[in-house]
Amino acid sequence: MRKVLALFLTGLILIIFFKVETIATSSQEIHVMKKVEYYCILGLNGKIEEWKVDVEITIEGTGFRTIVDRIWFVSPQDILEISPKPSSIKYYGRYLKLIWERLKLPTNIKYSARLFTPPPINYSVEISVNGRRAEIIERNGVDYVKVEVGEIVSLNITLVNTKKRWLCENSYLRLPLNLIIMFNFPSYLKPLSLSPQPNSTIMIGDERMHVWMITLYNNISLSFKAKVEEVNPWGEVPLKRISIQVIDRPDLVAERVEEIMNRLNEYIEGLSSIVSKMKEGINASLKLAEGLANISTVLNNTGYSLLKISSVLKDSGENLIKASEEMKSLIKSFKGSISYASATLNKISEVLKALESSEVDYNEVISSLEEAIDTLKKIYPQNETIIQLLEGLKTLIEQLSQNQEELFEEVEKLKKMVSSINRAIEEGEEAADKLKEAGQGFVKLSSSINLIGYTNINLSLVLYNISETLVRTVNSSLKQLSTMENKLNNLTETKDHLEKIRKCAYAEWNLYYKYSLEILSESAEQKPKIEIVAINNTVKGIVVKTENTIYGLVIKSSSKIIVATSENKTVSEEASIYTMETSVLICPLSNGSVLRNAVDTKIILLNVSNPSVELDVCKSPVDAEYSTAFSLELVLPRLFSVKEFVPTGYHKGETTEEATGKNIVLITVSALSIIAILYIAIKARKHEKIEVDITDILEEIEEIRREVSKRAKT
Repeated sequence: MRKVLALFLTGLILIIFFKVETIATSSQEIHVMKKVEYYCILGLNGKIEEWKVDVEITIEGTGFRTIVDRIWFVSPQDILEISPKPSSIKYYGRYLKLIWERLKLPTNIKYSARLFTPPPINYSVEISVNGRRAEIIERNGVDYVKVEVGEIVSLNITLVNTKKRWLCENSYLRLPLNLIIMFNFPSYLKPLSLSPQPNSTIMIGDERMHVWMITLYNNISLSFKAKVEEVNPWGEVPLKRISIQVIDRPDLVAERVEEIMNRLNEYIEGLSSIVSKMKEGINASLKLAEGLANISTVLNNTGYSLLKISSVLKDSGENLIKASEEMKSLIKSFKGSISYASATLNKISEVLKALESSEVDYNEVISSLEEAIDTLKKIYPQNETIIQLLEGLKTLIEQLSQNQEELFEEVEKLKKMVSSINRAIEEGEEAADKLKEAGQGFVKLSSSINLIGYTNINLSLVLYNISETLVRTVNSSLKQLSTMENKLNNLTETKDHLEKIRKCAYAEWNLYYKYSLEILSESAEQKPKIEIVAINNTVKGIVVKTENTIYGLVIKSSSKIIVATSENKTVSEEASIYTMETSVLICPLSNGSVLRNAVDTKIILLNVSNPSVELDVCKSPVDAEYSTAFSLELVLPRLFSVKEFVPTGYHKGETTEEATGKNIVLITVSALSIIAILYIAIKARKHEKIEVDITDILEEIEEIRREVSKRAKT
């Protein structure tokens, strides 16, 4: 089982090799590989039981070179082993600079050291039994929790990212950690729930190994709940340690962030184009809606005006038709009267002609005229003109006796007048017909104009509805636009945040890896010139005139130095700036103006008296193959039965042969256990990996214990 577990753990540990670059000096190539392994054991409540680093540098080539390596959070007294011994060691308050001068290549450098700062992960454990907080008992350096078979044990583990923070653009940022968490339940416990759900579960013998792959930004909690089904012969349920593989590769974080930013840039550009087109569409729709609303208003007003005109035309046409009918009726009455008057005049004319040829009885004629006048008054009283003419004729006839010739002339005049009236009547009839046609035309035109008016009104309503629909669409689009603009702003903010992460990730990689290792030739460079720009007790700038990279500088003062941003905000707990009473360590990883952190954020120093500067110059950084591993184990308490375990059949008293046999077996078991424990302890003290599979030994011990228990019962 141990071999399977070892293979699985080996497959989970991420070891990523970078492209090998060579150093060409005097036609010689040098290949460099640096292997860094961190190992940490945390007890309950974050107590550090072991926290160390193993470094191995392998350099292939020929000739002699000076090797420089820097290791952080290690002081000279924290070094456990080192081979070969360095020519010199310099301590800059937070990191060591190890120098091996004129090493003959190929060479291999190994050293181990304890770290004096806490690991980048902290954790806390809460254990409850049946919902009640469990009491943890420490005995012989082992933590125990009392339980009974059948009880429910709940375990809640909180992991906290405690990496050093970076000051980037006046805000602090902590890089995430990628974790592979492994925990296997012993067969004594029956899992009831896991939160969050593991990414995978692997069966190893009778045990289940659960694996989580988590990106830890700030903190996360893992919760387990299990039922105690049985205890081992010692009345215990030995919980396994939780193993965590920390993949702390800031260079990979930076590369991944760059990939995400490239895709994000494409998405932002596409979204910006969509937002721009939406704005253009919204503006065009608003203009169209406004234009349609104006046209709708004009058409509506025009339509109602046309309806009024149609009504006037209709009334005018109907009046004209009515007038033509009245005119026809009047003409008809005139026509009858004129016909009768014409007949009378013809008769009078005949009488006058007869008078010319013979004597006429004027009294008879006058009597006829009077009769005709009376008849006209009765039948056509409105034709006063004709009556007056007849009355005048009567008068003339009366005078005829006196002047017959004059009467005849008057009769002819009357006949011509009647003829003129007849022509006028004919023209009046034609005018009445035309008047009727005009009235009918007006009515027809009124109908057409009425139709046009209603058409305009209906079209106005359609255009108004279209305009309102456009306005509603625009309002909906404005909401969508607002959502998209918010999303675009969020994406832009995310991009800016990712850019900060990228800068900080590269700064962390450069600080702890890229610029930490140097391979130097024989030639040495003169010390660069340093210029301090200070006003009163404030250092505004430090300029180092060199082409090399300034890895670190220590500014010393006779008073306590305060580090602040250019806006006079105090800087604290920054990954590349450390205040140490009357001195400050700054790692700018740049040259020229070096009063800045590794992310290129400018700073100032306050309360500085008599400043002096010590430089750590990185002259020849080497791009090597890097192999990094970070293993962290969380120690969990053991669960043991409330009832004290006493082997059955154990009696104090006289020693028998059977008891002697049992004692021999027990002594053998104890000896094997002590040998195994001593072997493991010796290997751990030497910081060597245990390659021996002790599964068989443990199984034999268990078998002997079971045999002892069996014999004791019999």
